[in-house]
Amino acid sequence: MVTIIEDAVPGSGINPAGLNSNPLLLTDVNGTLYFRANDGTNGNELWRINASGQAEMVEDALPGGRINSGGSSFSPFFFPFLTNVSGTLYFAASDDNNGRELWRINA
Repeated sequence: MVTIIEDAVPGSGINPAGLNSNPLLLTDVNGTLYFRANDGTNGNELWRINASGQAEMVEDALPGGRINSGGSSFSPFFFPFLTNVSGTLYFAASDDNNGRELWRINA
């Protein structure tokens, strides 16, 4: 069976307006797929497929100090990488206080 993964997002997919979510930079970290996509509201953001098989915006799943959502928070056009180093995902993103910096997620 072939399934469009973005349709696993509650609502109507990553970009419910029917526009292309343009997923890029698909990166496996310990069996979790991370990627960049555009949901039509927040611009280019970091997403992952969670344990339930649904796509979720990573910043919405991070407690406390979160990555900013919005078109400028995660833009692989400036820093085009998602890098898995021994089970840790490294990427560039912005927050409210520090501008664009190097981030990591221990997957």
